[in-house]
Amino acid sequence: MPLKAPAITLTAIGSGRKISLNQIGSPAVLLFHGRNTAEASKSVNGPLRDRYPEASDLLVASIMDLHIAPKLLRGVVETFIKDAYEEACQELPAKWPARDYLLLLPDWDGKITKAFGFTDTDKTAGVAVLNANAELVGAYQGKDLVAQTLALLDKIS
Repeated sequence: MPLKAPAITLTAIGSGRKISLNQIGSPAVLLFHGRNTAEASKSVNGPLRDRYPEASDLLVASIMDLHIAPKLLRGVVETFIKDAYEEACQELPAKWPARDYLLLLPDWDGKITKAFGFTDTDKTAGVAVLNANAELVGAYQGKDLVAQTLALLDKIS
């Protein structure tokens, strides 16, 4: 039996869009990273959007492992992420609505990151690919995220 994404709903920082990981309804790429590996999201997103320009064909979301942020500072961290979201919105093509193409999902306690088998994402980013039924196609954590992500997506087609 295929491994299914957990029944967790996250609210995207910036857009407020709610994403239920087990009910996305389209193939999805979940990029797991910490503060020091956030650039991995940009490096993967470009090639993915070259192949899948329509958000309805592939959901791409960043899941930020924020478990190191003390509860008292979460508001400050969220404000910082909202500012980064606003800056990133300026870089999106005009035809791409930010709520569909820029999903910054906080993992405040690190449980989602661990549920997908990732550790220390602040040093090395990871990626999980889900099919339209929210079943895990595969996961990878390492240096060559673009090639590995595209290879995992090829397993869906």
